[in-house]
Amino acid sequence: MTASFSDSIAIVDRSDAVDGPVGFGRAELLDALDETDATVEAVAHWTETTADPVVVVGHTTDPVIEKLLGETILDSEAVVYQWENTGDRQALVVAGSDDRGLMYALLELADRIQTNGVAALTAVEDSIETPDNEVRGIDRFIMGPVQDTWLYDEDFWHYYLRRLAKCRFNRFVLIAGYDSAFMSPPYPFFVDVPGFPEVTVPKNQVATSREEHREVLRMIGRLCKEYGLDFFFGIWQQRPDWKEDQGELVEGVPEKPGELAEYCATGLERLLVAIPELDGLQLRVNWESGVSVGEMDNYTKDRSIRTAEEFWQEIINAVERASAERADPLKFDIRAKGLTDEMIQWALETGLDVTVPTKYWCESTGLPHHNTQMRSGELAHLEDENKSRRYGHSDLLRKPRYYDVLYRLWVVGTNRIFVWGIRIMLAGSPTAPSSAGRPVSRSPPRSV
Repeated sequence: MTASFSDSIAIVDRSDAVDGPVGFGRAELLDALDETDATVEAVAHWTETTADPVVVVGHTTDPVIEKLLGETILDSEAVVYQWENTGDRQALVVAGSDDRGLMYALLELADRIQTNGVAALTAVEDSIETPDNEVRGIDRFIMGPVQDTWLYDEDFWHYYLRRLAKCRFNRFVLIAGYDSAFMSPPYPFFVDVPGFPEVTVPKNQVATSREEHREVLRMIGRLCKEYGLDFFFGIWQQRPDWKEDQGELVEGVPEKPGELAEYCATGLERLLVAIPELDGLQLRVNWESGVSVGEMDNYTKDRSIRTAEEFWQEIINAVERASAERADPLKFDIRAKGLTDEMIQWALETGLDVTVPTKYWCESTGLPHHNTQMRSGELAHLEDENKSRRYGHSDLLRKPRYYDVLYRLWVVGTNRIFVWGIRIMLAGSPTAPSSAGRPVSRSPPRSV
């Protein structure tokens, strides 16, 4: 029979983490207990208190917790709640297999206490949870300094990333240059690129300096670490001309293919080195990047033409160099649309951790499953990866496969998900992508 917790609660905290995800989860749990007016006693061991039962918190690899559980649980991000007998009293073990898992366990417990008070502790049932999807991410787009004042607001980022952590997201992708001249390309907004002094951002258009923009990204990266999220930077456009009505903000972007490749590759390398808080990079490589190949060996906006492989080989090499210069290697996401087999091979040869994200659905309301076959319009253009690798997994799950495949639910906002009003379909959507490739998923690209 499970003992009941009273208004005096003893916590044996076996985790020595002060900051980071565990520190955040611990603070949320203590705040929730404080709201109940319960008295909380922190002890190093249950023999130091008369309380019965006690709460024992820590990682599953901790020797004391491992003995209480009677097993070692190593699954990534596992959340463990177990009632155990210490010999003279009962203990509610609240554990995680790593920092994220322990944070999730603490946050879940805090949420239950906020809803049901101290009685929520007694009501905890034995369970071991592991994620269905290794990657649970969300994208957010930068449109411009006027529309997106949140970009520079640290209070906003605390609020936003805390919400993501509480919903057990573990990746955040900030994307620049989508349908906007702002940060298209992003390099002159962050770094000086040697040899290209003519590439500038007019100060009368963007008042924020390069140093300030770098600090914004670094601040977001630090907060992502605090809340247990990997931080990726996504680049949509290398040259701002994939939509005729979006205009241009950056001045002096090279027109000649070789010079453009050199500028973008050098700028990207310097940006990645200057922001060590980044965990990964995400690239679009189809014609929407503003770079493709035409008949005259020139980059053009013609949507029917193939990917500019020579350009992207320079970019891939730059990512490799930047990763080698950093203390921690970068993860590298290359979007499937427009991606050629040669480019995949070049990326793999660098030794980088390569993932190919693809759209799980089209832009419209999604099906309860991924595309089961390539559509007729894609089958008719197998030679053109801009068309054949647009939706679903296409032909990317061939074996042997040395890269991961990441599904992205491209639905243009949470409103498109919730407007369905079908709770079962919504609940099942995060697990459905596990049916093919690596069990990963991506959440809606707009804000939650």
